[in-house]
Amino acid sequence: MGILKSLEELERVQRQQALVYLKNPTKISTKFLKALHVYLIRTGLHQSSFAIGNFIAHCSTLGTMDYANKLFNQMHEPATFFWNTMIRGFQKNQEPIKTLAFFSQMRAENIQPDHFTYPFVVRACANLQDIRRGKWVHGQLMKSCLVKDIYVATNLIEFYVSCGDVRIAHKVFDEMPVRDAVSWTAIMSGYVNQSGTDMKMAQRIFDEMPTKDVVAWNTMIAGYVKIGNMKLARILFDEAPIKDLLTHNTLLGGYAKHCETEVALWFFESMPEKDVVSWNSVIAGSVQNKRMLVPKLGLWKQGDGYIALKSAQRVFDLMSDRDVVTWNAMIIGFSMNGQSKKALDLFYRMLDEEVSPNEVTMIGVLCACTHTGMVDEGRNRFEKMQKQFGITPKLEHYGCMVDLLGRAGLLDEAYDFIQKMPLAPHIGVWGALLNSCKTYGNVELDEYATKHLFELDHEDGGYLTTMSNIYANAGRWNDVAKIHPRSNEIYEMIDEISKRLRAAGHIASTTEVFFDVENEEKERALFYHSEKLAIAFGLIATDKGSTIRIVKNLRVCVDCHSAIKLFSDIFDREIVVRDRCRFHHFKDGICSCGDYW
Repeated sequence: MGILKSLEELERVQRQQALVYLKNPTKISTKFLKALHVYLIRTGLHQSSFAIGNFIAHCSTLGTMDYANKLFNQMHEPATFFWNTMIRGFQKNQEPIKTLAFFSQMRAENIQPDHFTYPFVVRACANLQDIRRGKWVHGQLMKSCLVKDIYVATNLIEFYVSCGDVRIAHKVFDEMPVRDAVSWTAIMSGYVNQSGTDMKMAQRIFDEMPTKDVVAWNTMIAGYVKIGNMKLARILFDEAPIKDLLTHNTLLGGYAKHCETEVALWFFESMPEKDVVSWNSVIAGSVQNKRMLVPKLGLWKQGDGYIALKSAQRVFDLMSDRDVVTWNAMIIGFSMNGQSKKALDLFYRMLDEEVSPNEVTMIGVLCACTHTGMVDEGRNRFEKMQKQFGITPKLEHYGCMVDLLGRAGLLDEAYDFIQKMPLAPHIGVWGALLNSCKTYGNVELDEYATKHLFELDHEDGGYLTTMSNIYANAGRWNDVAKIHPRSNEIYEMIDEISKRLRAAGHIASTTEVFFDVENEEKERALFYHSEKLAIAFGLIATDKGSTIRIVKNLRVCVDCHSAIKLFSDIFDREIVVRDRCRFHHFKDGICSCGDYW
């Protein structure tokens, strides 16, 4: 009798121990879970709703939903609780299609979904961006009145926000009988994160919130960072009663992104806690921002990537835990700033420290080779990408190789490389070849590249301008004239403008034409400058008396500036030109810059 009691006591202790394990998921591995399942069956606990519910939940935590599904299929008429546990498990394991399939099966078996079911179903619709299915679920919620449940309604708001329909999301919010901080933040983040950020509406909602948690403060700070209003972002940061690491990282990332590098470094040093994101923000900011504020001089020092890189490297060297993102930021930073040897040295150091490179790393490495003409090294690295690191080259990598070969003058090899690509070349690949053709004056390949660029994007005329310049450099003026669809009209207007300018006494400033040709040919070349062609097009394509507006990425030359002043007077037009330096407003023969730019 004593032995029997001891066995019963042991069985009772084991059952209690099994229940303890089921309550504590952190102590369970997949192997142990399966052993525990055997024990549950042996002891009869597999018929306990509590035990099986927790067991399926553990399967979800461990990502073994197939195992949970087998167990579920063995159950006789499982209750709603078990259906919900399975649906929640699939959704938490990022399997939205299976989530919705299980939901459909649940309805087919006449099991009534409840307020624990729908939040995960709505999230699955959001993951799939399935607006049609989501609206159908919304309809079912309205029929069952479950839409009034605060948890369900909040998930609906997040669904519509993720699908870009903030208007319906706000309608759901307005109809909620009770709201909490999560629902307020959900609708507020909708206005912050939509494509056209509406911070005015987000601020209004934020101001109306009865209780603001740290998530709400972080959302608003991130919104102002997104639109570049660092002043308001900082004001909110200072006002926030509670700040976590994300609060600090959001503001830090904003300073780094918006070129406030010195402020970013100061803020970084003052942070009470830092993680890899913090370090990466400072490094990326120092690397990418080529404008550094020099307080003693009171002006912006442009193009001084060296100072920025020194700051980034100082932070990088202090880091004890560097991930691949950090390494990439430094490698690309050195590459962008003409320090290719340092970029490659850092890449080799990265390999020595057994950090696996990724696709972005290899772009940085290939760019470093490109900017120093290291053709053999670039070829070698490209060929070993897949063999050594298992990285399949993408279009960006092929584009880097075309750029590498083209810059080195190996245009035929670059062309052959494109022909052998397993992927269809995109604009970046053909654009790299086109730019090299311009450098080396290869008209034949230029025409070929431009043809493909036009097929890929017929609305972008930038490459047509490049081709026009190549023709002009080669003295092929007839070909220059054929590029624009209204070229005949444009060049007729150019001839008319030329006659009127000469009649007005304009003398072309041919000193800015460096071709070894006669003066008459130089004058002709000046008339093919982009702003003059643009004005000619504006004169034939816009109403008489209307303003002609032009944007260019280079400084307007002396001859064009002088000529445009006369254009504005001769044709009685106001002409606005935005060049690299400033806006020029030409009217009645005078420019707003006073001939100083």
